[in-house]
Amino acid sequence: MWVSEWLWWPAHSLVATLLLLVFPDGRLPSRRWRPVAATAVLAAFLGAIGWALMPAARSDVEGLYPAAYEHPAPSSFATADILLSISLLVFVLALVGSLTALVRRFRRSAGAERQQLEWVLVGALALVVLLVAGFFIPSPLGPLLVGIGMVCLPVAMAVAVIHHRLWDIEVVLSRSLLFGTLTVGVVAVYAVSVLVLGRLLGAGTGAPLVATALVAVAIQPAYQRVRRVVNRFVYGDRDDPASALRHLGARLGATEHPNDVLADVARAIGRRLRVPYVAVEESGAPVAVWGEPVATLERIPLSHRGSDVGTLVVGTAAGDRLRGTGRRALHELAPHVAVVVRAQHLARDLERSHERLLAARADERQRLRRELHDGLGPTLAALALEVDRGRLLVGRDSKSAMRLLDGLSSQIRDAVGGVRAIVDDLHPPALDELGLPAAVQALADRFAGELGITVEAPPDLPVVPAAVELAAYRIAAEAITNAA
Repeated sequence: MWVSEWLWWPAHSLVATLLLLVFPDGRLPSRRWRPVAATAVLAAFLGAIGWALMPAARSDVEGLYPAAYEHPAPSSFATADILLSISLLVFVLALVGSLTALVRRFRRSAGAERQQLEWVLVGALALVVLLVAGFFIPSPLGPLLVGIGMVCLPVAMAVAVIHHRLWDIEVVLSRSLLFGTLTVGVVAVYAVSVLVLGRLLGAGTGAPLVATALVAVAIQPAYQRVRRVVNRFVYGDRDDPASALRHLGARLGATEHPNDVLADVARAIGRRLRVPYVAVEESGAPVAVWGEPVATLERIPLSHRGSDVGTLVVGTAAGDRLRGTGRRALHELAPHVAVVVRAQHLARDLERSHERLLAARADERQRLRRELHDGLGPTLAALALEVDRGRLLVGRDSKSAMRLLDGLSSQIRDAVGGVRAIVDDLHPPALDELGLPAAVQALADRFAGELGITVEAPPDLPVVPAAVELAAYRIAAEAITNAA
């Protein structure tokens, strides 16, 4: 009882001060914080000595000790009060310094570390607020607030450890929960069985032996059930690929922008399988990442209809390699991720094709404008001037008028040829008259004196849409022109 009087103080004071100072990596932010750490240790030491010297005959514990109880160490109200007052002041200074260090770490942090520190910072602030309120509010509410305040920080750290994967303790956590739950269950079943059977059958009927047999029969199915529950709590849906697939489908359906699909897929896999890192790679480069990279990486190839489309990379905590159902869950998820990656490829190809189509349309319009503005437009304007000039010559100089009309006829034919060339460029008539292979052959024949061009085409060329036929013709024309 004497040990319990003072041992609680170092544990609580060091958690509220020194642990905050070195959280989350176990190291001080810098050497300048050593005085704060020393202050935290001093507060724990002075408080422990003060509580150890506090007499048992004080009013707040009256009736707690047996009548014949005596401290095994000297006790003094005056000395204990002085030490406790000093330790409280030193504790406040250490707490302020530790909170300052935690806030500085939080402001400089990013990613998963920032999420971890958010919870701990909230827990620490709740601790301070409730401690201050508990000291000024009378009993019984005051001590209750102090007790709740002491719980806030451990709860916040538990959230940082479990939910945000701090310190990679999944293996230890899962084993502790599994065997801790089994131990409590076995003891409870054994005790209840002994009690009930002893009441029903009598004390000398071998109730402990029967209870042991019941526990032995129930331990294996209980182990399997508890393990599934614990693994789901710690590792998510590794043991239930169907649930992971349902969640993945729901995430895909809820994604608003196509470019966010792969990022949502990586996030969904990471959260459902409780792994710290998920990435989707294409040609060795990550295109979607969730979490922070870790040392242990699992790579699952992604293939769609026999072709490699990328790699699914999953990082696991130290000592937590994917095994059994976890690996099977990933392999069952991989084909669905491959479909998403392939869809992203097609979406990007479609976007690039759309951009090229818009660029080609703009170029075509620019070419038509240039030919109409710089070619046909000036030609028609010149023809109009010649017509006006011929009108003046009629009746005065018939020979000059005839020559002018001859020139106008030639210029009009040239203008018609220009218009026909523009129309032919829009859709060459050779395609309608000859078909694609013969039209390309006609193109090649124009360069017969300069180049040796061979045109090969299957005899049973399938019918293709007009836009595709025109595109193929223009590609061939551009290639021949470039070669020439």
